[in-house]
Amino acid sequence: MKLNILGVVSAILAFISLALPWWVLTVEGLGTVSFYPWGVTGGWAAMAGYALAIYSALILIVISGVLGLIGSAKIGGRGRTFVLVAGILAILSVVIFAGGLQSFVASVFIKVKSLFYSGPYNGGYTASAYLSFGFWLALVAAIIAFVAYLKYPKVT
Repeated sequence: MKLNILGVVSAILAFISLALPWWVLTVEGLGTVSFYPWGVTGGWAAMAGYALAIYSALILIVISGVLGLIGSAKIGGRGRTFVLVAGILAILSVVIFAGGLQSFVASVFIKVKSLFYSGPYNGGYTASAYLSFGFWLALVAAIIAFVAYLKYPKVT
């Protein structure tokens, strides 16, 4: 049995991304709120408005990692298909997370109307918001899954 190393790397990166924040909002004087696919840390932000998006992203990235591992260990058409589906699910997870969070941010946070923001925040504070390392790592996992699919041995 030949292991598809790129598929394994993709799955590992997908799982590692879950331990890192996907979006961070830092407000000078108030603190930092970090958004993950499994929840929010930082205490001063309610996540109810975007819970469906984050939990959907969480489910998709976990399934992507599992399918990437399974597909990387199988030889033949089915394993190749698993790796392709893993890449598609990883892309969907980052799109759903970003879209759901953008909708939440635009409707809830005063003066922070996008995922990328730097400037004044409600009452003279300074804010900085950005998609963080976990998000980008999940995106890289998706790209590597697609490369693994293209490099996967085809059954003839």
